[in-house]
Amino acid sequence: MTDNYRSRELHVEDRRAIGELLETGRLTQTMHVQRALDQGDDFKGWWYGALAPSGDLAAAMAIEGHTGHLYASDEDAAVAMGRAMLRQQQMMASRGATRHELNGPWQSLTAFWRSFQAIDRQLKSDIQRNLIRSTGSTSSPSRRVTISVADEGDLRLVSEFTALAAVEEKGYDPRKTTPDGHRRRCSRAIAEGRQLVVREAGARPVMVAEVVDIDESTAMLERLFVPLPFRGRKLLVGGALALAAGSEPVAGRRLLLFATGEQMMVAAERASFELIERYRQIVMLG
Repeated sequence: MTDNYRSRELHVEDRRAIGELLETGRLTQTMHVQRALDQGDDFKGWWYGALAPSGDLAAAMAIEGHTGHLYASDEDAAVAMGRAMLRQQQMMASRGATRHELNGPWQSLTAFWRSFQAIDRQLKSDIQRNLIRSTGSTSSPSRRVTISVADEGDLRLVSEFTALAAVEEKGYDPRKTTPDGHRRRCSRAIAEGRQLVVREAGARPVMVAEVVDIDESTAMLERLFVPLPFRGRKLLVGGALALAAGSEPVAGRRLLLFATGEQMMVAAERASFELIERYRQIVMLG
């Protein structure tokens, strides 16, 4: 029963409760919401949550721009939150072609969507994203690839490939929407030694990706892009992932990444990555 759940916006005084909620889940379920919480006053978005009949926070969503990241310890809380946010959104004026994105562990977001899907927006995509993790194996399935930490000479390549990743994942090109910000972010990732470039036989670029710290034992590959001609070459891409897992910025930690699509999953398996969590991503226009 969800009638006894209360949903509302969350504020600064709720941060402790959000932290306690996140402690009920695995890192692989809570990491995006935790990242928003860790930003403290620097987080530019807003928060929404659902409280269980006991008064404890049982679901929280961090919303920045038009992208929401959800974690719920209780499916009923996610359903109740979806119903409350549906009512809230229905009272707001439509913004036409605005892109809205929802992300979360499969179980949490599926419960939320059960009540929120009545929203008057066009469904653009609804996909499963597989969160995979390196197993510690250092063997590469391909000797045709080499890896390096990007330097300033790679800025143009990094800018192009990360922008193409955004086009595929988010539906916009940051080189056009926020060119200065995009270039600064790429430059910062290179300057901080977090940007990887993988090439075939030291020449053609096979993959770029940014290494992001999760905690002292875990890192994550983000803004990953593999050019279309290479995606079917599973040994080559598997080799790129294996090299990334053993790279200097990862520093011996377990490496996470989201693998969408069968080709990437097969390539990742060749590099001894394992599936650890299923996520759901829903994109709407309206």
